[in-house]
Amino acid sequence: MSIMRQEQNKTTSPSSQSLLSNAFELREEDLFGLFSEQLPDSMYLLDLDDQDVPGKIIYTNDAACRIHGYTREEMIGRSINELDKEDEARKSDSRLDKLRSGEVLTFEEERRRKDGTPFPVEVTARMVEWKGRRVAFTIDRDISDRKQTEDALQSSEFQFDNLITASERQAQEMALLDRVRTILAKEMDLQIVYRTIVEAVADTFGYTHISLYLLKDDYLHAHYFIGYKQVVTPIPLKEGITGRVVRTGEPVLVEDVSDDPDHISSTEGTLSDLVVPIIDQGAVLGTLNIESVGDNILSASDLTMMIALSEHIGAAIGRARLYSEARASEARYRNLVEQLNDVIFTLNSQGQISYISPAIQRYSGHPAEELLGRPFAELMDQQEGPMMMGHVQQMMAGGGAPFEFRVRVKDGERRWVRSSARTLMNEEGATEVIGMLTDITDRKRMEEERVKFSKLESLGVLAGGIAHDFNNLLTGVLGNMSIVSLTLSPDDPINENLKNAEEALSKAKDLTYQLLTFAKGGTPVKTLVSLKDLLSEIAPFILRGANSRHELELGDGLWRIEADTNQISQVFQNIIINADQAMPDGGIIFIKAANMTAEPDQMPDDLALSPGGSYVRIDILDQGGGIAPEQMSKIFDPYFSTKDEGTGLGLATAHSVITQHGGTITVESRLGQGTTFTVYLPAITTMVEEPAPEEPETEFTALDVGEHGGHILVLDDEEMILSLVKQILTRFGYSVVVTTDGAETLSLYQEALMTQQPFDIVILDLTIPGGKGGKDVIQELRALNPNVHAIVSSGYYNDPVLANYREYGFDGMVAKPYKVHDLLQVIQKTLTNSSS
Repeated sequence: MSIMRQEQNKTTSPSSQSLLSNAFELREEDLFGLFSEQLPDSMYLLDLDDQDVPGKIIYTNDAACRIHGYTREEMIGRSINELDKEDEARKSDSRLDKLRSGEVLTFEEERRRKDGTPFPVEVTARMVEWKGRRVAFTIDRDISDRKQTEDALQSSEFQFDNLITASERQAQEMALLDRVRTILAKEMDLQIVYRTIVEAVADTFGYTHISLYLLKDDYLHAHYFIGYKQVVTPIPLKEGITGRVVRTGEPVLVEDVSDDPDHISSTEGTLSDLVVPIIDQGAVLGTLNIESVGDNILSASDLTMMIALSEHIGAAIGRARLYSEARASEARYRNLVEQLNDVIFTLNSQGQISYISPAIQRYSGHPAEELLGRPFAELMDQQEGPMMMGHVQQMMAGGGAPFEFRVRVKDGERRWVRSSARTLMNEEGATEVIGMLTDITDRKRMEEERVKFSKLESLGVLAGGIAHDFNNLLTGVLGNMSIVSLTLSPDDPINENLKNAEEALSKAKDLTYQLLTFAKGGTPVKTLVSLKDLLSEIAPFILRGANSRHELELGDGLWRIEADTNQISQVFQNIIINADQAMPDGGIIFIKAANMTAEPDQMPDDLALSPGGSYVRIDILDQGGGIAPEQMSKIFDPYFSTKDEGTGLGLATAHSVITQHGGTITVESRLGQGTTFTVYLPAITTMVEEPAPEEPETEFTALDVGEHGGHILVLDDEEMILSLVKQILTRFGYSVVVTTDGAETLSLYQEALMTQQPFDIVILDLTIPGGKGGKDVIQELRALNPNVHAIVSSGYYNDPVLANYREYGFDGMVAKPYKVHDLLQVIQKTLTNSSS
């Protein structure tokens, strides 16, 4: 433990050395306690300076108490001699003297449990400094099992080859065990442990081909080997003799490798193979592999010896790994304190900062050295200081609950932090606090954004509901106007008034579409769209009365696109509005559009276009002040806006719509020079000519019911719409039954089938509050009659069911609000298709 403090002192300025040392010492004790309680072996700290009680136990772990049968209170204060057998206790004074002189000891002796039963242990001890005193750091390992193995080994009759006598072989084996045990008990460096294992086995028995494999992530990796130019590594756990040994935990001796198909050799001429598992605390760590090449064949005596050795190998690797992990943890903690984004701090009993990590400068703008010795409350914003003093007092009293406050920053900014701490007693018995500050400024901002999002989400739900209901009302208005127009002669002057009213209602319809796009997004309802016409109409409309003006540069033979007119219109409206707002004093907005083919070698790597695909590229350029570089990555984020009054939804919606249309939108900007938005949309290249003029609306008259059939069932939740639809369709010769309930729709349809008077068409409203809507009803109608003809209707124009109505089992669709002509057109088309 003193080693850690010495390393710390080398890298810490004298002014804060002692304070930082306290913080590290506190963490060392935590780490030491965690480490010692994880050990399965007995661990003690013995006071070497106590003259009254030689080898006085001042600390021990749970394993020592459990193994000896004492409680921790019974263990603390005893001499280590009291745990030894009488003949062993006489040696203790000599060993304690050796430890005081700095000698590292490794020896075996017998301990005595509380009930008097003896048991053998292997002891490793060394002197360390702890809190200004010399103490012996001692670990006992219960070697009862190993002693039994050694006793069995010594009492067994070994069959040796003709070149070595039984006594010589046993001497070699015992010498190897003693050598390996002695070296590995002291050594903590993993690489030296690996080398010692392999070389000791080779030197003692003359094995020429030895390899050590360790398990990691279902593979066995070679860590040291001799006798090979190279070895097979890694070996999958499921392959080879090595993998089998790890899987089963049992050693394997193959006297003739040609008889074992699992054998994997790293050299030619292998005769036999010996693989023993390396086990520590019941877990298989890896294997020790020995191959015989030439005339020597491995035998059962080799297997017995390697089994005995593998216990020491496993224990040594286990200890070295724990030591390596402890050293890594210490290094990580040092880096954590100095490099962590969070701030680590300690306070003395007066609430003054005794240590604070360098990260505080990022929080407050003050170097850590400036804050040492100052009250913790001075970190807080002056407006919050008085209110937070209660939290500080609670923290000093016993830790208290974590609390949040704002930190003063030198440049005037305020940052939110969260403080969590706990109290400890120092060596003098005074209360100290160790804690951590976490910057939660971004979290606070996100919470504010969530509140904003919640409000906008509520607004979106409200907007969607209003749009849906408004579409129902518009359907009623348009329908009644259509009925009125049917009663007028063509030259009646009121027709002009009705036409103007229809145009006004068309604008209202566009408004509801925008509300629905804002509220729900939705799947595009695509039609063929001329970008030339669209852009020519949008720009003048948006910039009417603005300081800015526009210039159009539209390429010849501009390809058409397949798009949702309302959604695409809203994209360009949003971009043009942003461009206009970027130039409050006026300027020119350049709008360009041209055909292009995505050539891979001419396109940027990050532009997601299909190689060789046909696109229309639209550029919208302004002459505004540009966008700051740090804001460019957020420009399409929802609710991000560079304007105080902005919702932050315009460009996010644009990005979403363009993506749903299979396109891409990018932005480039330079401060002081303006911004360019570029939109790429997939083009329809087979229709470059101007669209033909729309055909005049069909003059509908009463249909020949006998020829076409005209029995229609209508489901809608609005009584007004049902009344209107029934009046219109009856006027045109149809027989109409209406209902507001999905279940009743199914009942009426089934009854009509049974009476041999089936409905020719069913018109289903998509949404029925509190009941079955069209999406559910059509599935059950198909079950009753697979040939049912159905039309879906909805005020949610951009619902995916309307966009892909055939996929949901419908023959046609009509979006609210609709005119008489729209409804009759889709009915007539459906009847015509059904009769053909």
